[in-house]
Amino acid sequence: MTDSMFMEWLEHRLNPGYNTIPEFKGKRIILILDNASYHHGFDAEVKVPESNTKKHNVDLLRMFGAQSIRVKRKEGEQGVVEYNFEVPTEPGSSFPAGNREGGVSRAGVATATREYIHLNHPERLEQRVGGVVEYNFETPPYMPSFQPIELFWQHGKQYVSLKFELKRKMREVWVPIRKGWYGDKEWPGQEGGWKAANCSKLVDHALREMNKWVKDRDGVLSGTIGSLIKPDGYDTDDVLPVDDVEEGGGEEIQQESAERGDGSDEVEP
Repeated sequence: MTDSMFMEWLEHRLNPGYNTIPEFKGKRIILILDNASYHHGFDAEVKVPESNTKKHNVDLLRMFGAQSIRVKRKEGEQGVVEYNFEVPTEPGSSFPAGNREGGVSRAGVATATREYIHLNHPERLEQRVGGVVEYNFETPPYMPSFQPIELFWQHGKQYVSLKFELKRKMREVWVPIRKGWYGDKEWPGQEGGWKAANCSKLVDHALREMNKWVKDRDGVLSGTIGSLIKPDGYDTDDVLPVDDVEEGGGEEIQQESAERGDGSDEVEP
């Protein structure tokens, strides 16, 4: 998946498909996105600043009227220092390399571009999720086990791994991944075959993982995700880094996914 493919899916698949279902007429979509970079694009012109070339982002800054950008850098004992850089006015020009005087790195330009467009041209993001999309939520990037879509992918990929063959082409993988998601009654591994992914149970599982994380916060947090209690002064950015996620949990979830559901709510491929 790329940013352009995702935006084409929004425009040509999600919105038109949604509008063809009579039961959904007059209703809006709440779009929940994980932290994949291609989910954070704006439109076909702006794309994803972090994936753009440095020159393209500088061209965008000029086009949108930015005269200067702010860039944060770590400066030894001084900590993080913020610098202002004037956007080059000459068409086609860019900033010098980040290690040169007056230079800005590609990453620095990308961050500044995203911040500037998000602040000064929010309509660019609204156009991207336009049509029937009412709200656009982005989930935190730290915990894959908190994201039902990751569990859904895991359910399908577990089946694909069981059907592993050397030198398969991508089109040959499409069949088992669909069966992994939607069920395979002929699978001999258990009675009734491979069960379809039960999305409601995947959501429940993710919520249990979140509540378990809250409970294990050494008394700092209490309650559940639906009614979270935080003490005064709690740092909302204080989350476990990726490396602290317990290893081996994926296999447990995959095994559990093979046993979920009774097949009564299978979705046709």
